[in-house]
Amino acid sequence: MLTCARVSSLLDAWLAGELDRARASAVSGHVRACPRCAHHREQALAMLAALHELEPIEPPPGLWAGIDARVAGLDRAEGAQ
Repeated sequence: MLTCARVSSLLDAWLAGELDRARASAVSGHVRACPRCAHHREQALAMLAALHELEPIEPPPGLWAGIDARVAGLDRAEGAQ
């Protein structure tokens, strides 16, 4: 039997269809029986629906170059330790 904490950690994967059949069935059964987890499911579904309504955005031109530079700086700093 799953706890609410365990269901919470599996909720996103369950909603995305990423769980194996046995685990998905266990999560589904828990959510049907637990009002608190059912509420979390509804909140997650509402958030996903809202995210799907957002228009895509283009990142600023220098975003990836800036990320690469910061990662390279972190790699250098780790190598110096």
